[in-house]
Amino acid sequence: MSEILYIESGAMTDREIHLSTDDDHVPMTTNERAAWAYLTSVVLTTAGYLALMIGRLLHEPVAEISWVWPLVWTLVASVTGTIALTIVLTVAAIIAGARGGAGLRDAAAVADVTDVRDKEIDRRSGRGAAVVFGTGAGIGLILTMIDADRFWIGNALFVACALGAVWETTTKIRLYRRGF
Repeated sequence: MSEILYIESGAMTDREIHLSTDDDHVPMTTNERAAWAYLTSVVLTTAGYLALMIGRLLHEPVAEISWVWPLVWTLVASVTGTIALTIVLTVAAIIAGARGGAGLRDAAAVADVTDVRDKEIDRRSGRGAAVVFGTGAGIGLILTMIDADRFWIGNALFVACALGAVWETTTKIRLYRRGF
């Protein structure tokens, strides 16, 4: 049986995409591509930063570890990586659509698709991420109360944010792929 999915394009017009069954290919929305890019970027940059910090922890006293600028550069790399990957995935979607027989303009319109699920998916994924962020903030607060070294406080907050981002993006991707 055929379903109709109403699409909001960047031009604020409604379009229809007919979905025949659950097994058919559903075009990846702009938000889903951004979630994949964000997840990839956060995982790679966080892994690199943690590998660097663990290596330093093995050879230096905590008070002597330089961690602020590596953390700043990790955050910058994560943001720029997310932007770059989103652009690459969008261009790939446009090229794939053009190769699939759609004109370049139609392929670009399909690549810029959002759908009615986006708001609910954002809401649901944000709830779980808020719990992770809140827990991390609580840990940071406890570390501050016990007068822990700034290294541990800063890194606990960073890891909490990274875990929250991973939670949020994996929840989004799961909801896009498997539904509610």
